[in-house]
Amino acid sequence: MARRHDIKGDTNMDSNRLWSPAFTNYGISSGILYMTQYVLVAALPIVITSELSGSDLDAGLAMTYFQIGTILCRIFAGRLIDGFRTCYRSICFIVIR
Repeated sequence: MARRHDIKGDTNMDSNRLWSPAFTNYGISSGILYMTQYVLVAALPIVITSELSGSDLDAGLAMTYFQIGTILCRIFAGRLIDGFRTCYRSICFIVIR
């Protein structure tokens, strides 16, 4: 059976593992990010209309501003995270987003 070579020509497949610690950290931080964002998207209009006595228009405007703010923050967060060392990226990813 022929051995598969990677791009660099190295036959050692252990160095190209998918489930590396960096991959796992990125997956966990992305999962936490999306989970918190989806909870906010679902709960924020309910909180605004019921507990804060806001109208449907207030809830809609709050959601619009929330989504615009999220999109604008992603531009700057990506550049900021790229400036840090690799071991701190996943921590900053969670805190900034």
